[in-house]
Amino acid sequence: MRSPTILLLLLASFVGLSTSTIYWLTGVDQLQVQANLILFAHENHGTDLLYELTPKGNAVDHFLHTRSAPINRIVVQEAHETIRKDIVGVAQVEEKGRMVYLVKMTMIPSATSPTGYTMVRFEKCFDCQPTNPF
Repeated sequence: MRSPTILLLLLASFVGLSTSTIYWLTGVDQLQVQANLILFAHENHGTDLLYELTPKGNAVDHFLHTRSAPINRIVVQEAHETIRKDIVGVAQVEEKGRMVYLVKMTMIPSATSPTGYTMVRFEKCFDCQPTNPF
């Protein structure tokens, strides 16, 4: 007679796990996933996904639309979580033609984004040092 109770508890635990944040991802992993999704959405003209991941018209949107060459890849070098749960980091960007530079990135928590974060800052960094160059 206890099986319905166990079944309900098991179902509740699955529902709870499926709606919770993935805490075992590091800040670097979370920034990398966000950057990859943004780059994918931009390259494939997936504006709905792009503007769920970063607000329309913000610094990230401007950065993507003002590149003279397509971005080949973004590799997050370092990241950390702030007290406000923002994730701040530095990444290397490689544009077509092997132009490589560093950018500062910031994500803030967002209930409307599929990743749970929205990228709000993505700008060239002239005083950063790469920790793991290409």
